[in-house]
Amino acid sequence: MEEQQTTLERLKPPERAHKAKEILTVIDKLDKIQVGGYKSLIPELVEHLEHKTRAFKAGILANHLDKWKLLTSNSEILHIVSGQDDKTYH
Repeated sequence: MEEQQTTLERLKPPERAHKAKEILTVIDKLDKIQVGGYKSLIPELVEHLEHKTRAFKAGILANHLDKWKLLTSNSEILHIVSGQDDKTYH
């Protein structure tokens, strides 16, 4: 089953950037808006969050394990970063 594109995904890059900036402006103002005003923002916020989750790309942490070892010696963290599935920490 093919997923439908969000409004942001259907826009061309210049328009997408403008729309994303508008949505981020709304998000920045959330703490200043009265709770009663939230309801009108829900569709745009949902749209933005759907786009962000679809566009997310993992950071390939395991390719940078050597740098992580410079930051920490915590075996649990290094195990997670390495991408190993088993639950044994050394």
